[in-house]
Amino acid sequence: MIRQCFLRLSSISLPYTLFAVVFSLLIAVGAHPVVAADGDLDTSFGTGGKVVTSFLGQDDFVRSIAIQSDGKIVVAGETKNGTYDEFALARYNPDGTLDTSFGNSGGKMITNSNNNGDHARSVAIQSDGKIVLAGAGDNTGNDDFALYRYNTDGSLDSSFGTGGKVFTAVGSGNDFAESVAIQSDGKIVVAGNSYNGSNDDFALVRYKTDGSLDTNFGTGGKVTTDISDADAAWSVAIQSDGKIVVAGQSWNGSDYDFALVRYKTNGMLDTSFDSDGKVTTAIGSGSDRAYSVAIQSDGKIVAAGRSSNGGSNDDFALVRYKTNGTLDTSFDSDGKVTTAIGSDLDVAYSVAIQSDGKIVAAGNSYNGSNDDFALVRYNTDGSLDTSFDSDGKVTTEVGSGSDVA
Repeated sequence: MIRQCFLRLSSISLPYTLFAVVFSLLIAVGAHPVVAADGDLDTSFGTGGKVVTSFLGQDDFVRSIAIQSDGKIVVAGETKNGTYDEFALARYNPDGTLDTSFGNSGGKMITNSNNNGDHARSVAIQSDGKIVLAGAGDNTGNDDFALYRYNTDGSLDSSFGTGGKVFTAVGSGNDFAESVAIQSDGKIVVAGNSYNGSNDDFALVRYKTDGSLDTNFGTGGKVTTDISDADAAWSVAIQSDGKIVVAGQSWNGSDYDFALVRYKTNGMLDTSFDSDGKVTTAIGSGSDRAYSVAIQSDGKIVAAGRSSNGGSNDDFALVRYKTNGTLDTSFDSDGKVTTAIGSDLDVAYSVAIQSDGKIVAAGNSYNGSNDDFALVRYNTDGSLDTSFDSDGKVTTEVGSGSDVA
């Protein structure tokens, strides 16, 4: 059985979007008193800093997390109903207990799209407290972007789309939404991938607050961007000026590189960003993939993921870009940082910026038998923050199998 699980560590107060593989985990973070050293488990949360939640007794995968303004924690993912996956939401109080005022099952909400399987990927909270969940669903024989909106009590918001649900075909093949962000005006931006008949392209869709496509964005509310023969977008962030940054990977002919694309507010490529709106970055000698992107308060862009270390495994990888898309050489001298946590495979799936500018990356590290939860904190110059668990790195075993953030 695979269950939803949370882990909270002291002195971190930022939401993370974390991908679950094999054993589902999330960092749950919120404002709370510092009761231990930086990087120690927060024992005021759940049981020893950890919470495990089962939905239907089968596999439950947590994909994304967001923190409400009142400190409650919303997690999103999917649960298997015996045949296929359904969207799943849970809301927790700041102490890790389920918020029983939410959903249809004591803090939990399961939503069936009446299709052949739903794949939840990202959650965001609007300024009015409504919850937006993005992913993919089988709508017309292919997977399309799927967007659901919930009221603050966990019920579907009937004022959004059709009964709280919106499905969008971007191309004629499969389309997968991977990340969602809310603009300051309430419009909803969803990034992911669309099959063009030969391979995948970056795909971006913007919706009005009622779930209808924003026809002032791209072509009928949709934008696709071809970088190379095979592209995959995993994360989206919105700058303070409204420009949209999407991060992922692109095939260079031999392996994958970090790929970033920046769009103007109307969906056009921003040519002030590396002259054509697109940037690719090789880090190691093998494949490099960016899974998460965040914007600093000074506008610099931080992308995190994985990089082949030239051997048989990958390390955490971070790249920081200036606002014009060039590498920021004040960040570890060349704009790139790789971090080996263990002696085997290490992957960062999510990144967030603290209010003091320090950078936190979360993912997993292989311990020789299975994966453990892994967290690394960096100083603003890219060096490891040794005030965080003495060396900047923390690994945590939760279950007896693989634990992947």
